[in-house]
Amino acid sequence: MSSDSASVRPYLASIRAFPLLSSEQERTLAEAYLRDGDVEAAHQLVTANLRFVVLIARRYTTSGARLADLIQEGNIGLMEAVKRFDPSRGVRLVTYASWWIRAYMRQHLLRSASLVRAAAGSDAFEGDLPLDGASEDLALAVAGESSPEDGLADAQEREVARRRITEALTHLDERERFLVGARLLTDEPLSLREVGRRFGCSQERVHQLQARAQRKLGVHLRAAELEVA
Repeated sequence: MSSDSASVRPYLASIRAFPLLSSEQERTLAEAYLRDGDVEAAHQLVTANLRFVVLIARRYTTSGARLADLIQEGNIGLMEAVKRFDPSRGVRLVTYASWWIRAYMRQHLLRSASLVRAAAGSDAFEGDLPLDGASEDLALAVAGESSPEDGLADAQEREVARRRITEALTHLDERERFLVGARLLTDEPLSLREVGRRFGCSQERVHQLQARAQRKLGVHLRAAELEVA
């Protein structure tokens, strides 16, 4: 087990104590929270699904993020999903929450400039790469064009997030946008070796390029937030 995984081992052990919910139990709790604002019901809905957050978080650790940080962000997404969940739609909470959990994790990956510890080196790029459409609209992958339930998530908030990310991505070059898409905005990120092979450069160089792309995105996303603060 890696040191990162070992550091969250006590947390993983603790969340196993929370029982999973049947469909009927989940519906009863969700209705209680929706109808009466029952905080204890919301707490049970969250804790019963914490293991699912961990499963999603593990997929993103190959992007250089710490598992603990991803879990923390995913838990925020889960809580947001619980606040918005409507059991009358006929879907389980875990289905609805997966969209929010991934969105919060992906925003964390984009905003964090310290995920890659290697220092940025020369701007010279080793080799060349035909990108073949890699610069498609990455903003939709983060903000989400729709939730799994065809728009249960608030459309106006998604549009604001989409505009901010779209604007931030314009400050990246094509290779940086490819890196963001291939390493940060996918459920199956390419490894450093795979990207290095495509770029014709070393894994260390890929680290450096990803660090630069994340710093640039972080600067522009934070600037966008300050404008509306």
